[in-house]
Amino acid sequence: MSDVTGQAPRQAGPDEPSGTDEPSRPASPSGMPALPGRPPGQRRGLTSYAWGRFLLSGLALWLLAAVVTLSGGDTPLLPVVVVLGAFLGPLTYARWVHERRPVPGLDVSLLVRAYLVSGVLGLLCASALAGYFRTPDVFGYVGVALGEEILKALVLLYLARRLPTRTLRSGLVLGAVVGFGFGACETVGYGLQALLNVSGLSLRTLVETELLRGPVGPVGQALWTALLGGTIFAAARGRRVRPTTGILFTFLGVGLLHALWDSLRSVAIVFTLLVTGTTWEPRLLSLGFVPRPTAVQIQLYAVTCAVGFVLLVALGVIWLGVLRRRPAGPAPVTLPPQPREAPETPGQSVPAGVPTDTQAPVPPSPEERAPDRTDA
Repeated sequence: MSDVTGQAPRQAGPDEPSGTDEPSRPASPSGMPALPGRPPGQRRGLTSYAWGRFLLSGLALWLLAAVVTLSGGDTPLLPVVVVLGAFLGPLTYARWVHERRPVPGLDVSLLVRAYLVSGVLGLLCASALAGYFRTPDVFGYVGVALGEEILKALVLLYLARRLPTRTLRSGLVLGAVVGFGFGACETVGYGLQALLNVSGLSLRTLVETELLRGPVGPVGQALWTALLGGTIFAAARGRRVRPTTGILFTFLGVGLLHALWDSLRSVAIVFTLLVTGTTWEPRLLSLGFVPRPTAVQIQLYAVTCAVGFVLLVALGVIWLGVLRRRPAGPAPVTLPPQPREAPETPGQSVPAGVPTDTQAPVPPSPEERAPDRTDA
């Protein structure tokens, strides 16, 4: 066609944009179109997530309360330092799980109940086991670890009694929440123990304990319970829990890791004394009487504890990765709904050969499909 001047319109060249085409969006380096409102290749910051804002806000509030408490010696902010320092990490994990990929059946109310129930029962269990296993020996560490893992497994099964389905992922997430609640309340107990010592109120010791145990303490409890919960839920069929050898070996394995985690400080003390050639009495050491350490021994003890905790966490993370890559079980079979029978109107008949909603069409017989050859 020609325009009003009688000339044919000029075709756009291959490198010229067409007048009717919309401007294309820039593509990201990976080849995918860039999201609107974000330059290509730009990643989201920590503050763009709800869990990130929650973590940064809680951390700023805790630091402010700790600085005010240490500088002025005020005690009204002690509950903020103790409770917020212990529960900030576990609550951030719950927000991260719920925001990243919610698990069917695990709502916020169930996660909060898991924190409270596991925390309260965990303190009671830890106090009872510590009173029974008074001697810090191998038998005491293993007994406390196995007892705590049994309690956390029972709490996990109690909280999951109404879940519609039990999968590996739901067991990992709910087990980690139960472990975080247990570890957070345990951190609160250690913080109060550091605060109330024989020399009076020690605010500096409280802040140091929260800094050391707050980020690290609940991680071990969460890892052990997540491994055990994922194994139990992966072996379940529907709502029934099946006892298997895998659950038994997992229970013994996490109990061993838990015992090593609890006994790591005692192992670090013995290792430091052996390396530095210091003489010591095992009985006095079991009662808590440690020889006066030197500066080199303090540094060696701190490095030994840090390396030991990192190795145990690495073992738990590797085990967790292997467990997540295990093949999933058979998916539940869902039968299609059966069609309803149409109500038949009185006096109305259905012609023969016409299929209804509840009657499948009858295929023709071989004689009807064959051509009629009688005229030939």
